[in-house]
Amino acid sequence: MICPYCQYKWLPRKAKPKACPRCKARLDWIKGLTDKVERQQRRFDWFKKPTDTKPKTNEEVGKYMNVEKAAKYLSVHPYSLYRWLYQGLIPYTKVNNRICIAQEDIKDYIKKHKIGVS
Repeated sequence: MICPYCQYKWLPRKAKPKACPRCKARLDWIKGLTDKVERQQRRFDWFKKPTDTKPKTNEEVGKYMNVEKAAKYLSVHPYSLYRWLYQGLIPYTKVNNRICIAQEDIKDYIKKHKIGVS
């Protein structure tokens, strides 16, 4: 016999056992046991990743940087970059409570603050 909940295999002592010995799940023989398994399967189907999404290209992935990468790119301490962000010198966006900085904005900041050699 195989438990539909935990997939445990065992030899039952009785013809129709009432519960699984491993997970103690009640095996309902009067009502449709297959209906329970189908409902459980449908409930956890949303965990599966969709297969029709196309993978991101390198251009889409590398479009934004976090604070640590941007600080390394600018050769400054992350605290200095945080200060510039909060002063409004560099525009940023927050995604899931994380700061994301566009590479174009960092390049624009470098162009604005470039000092010519005399």
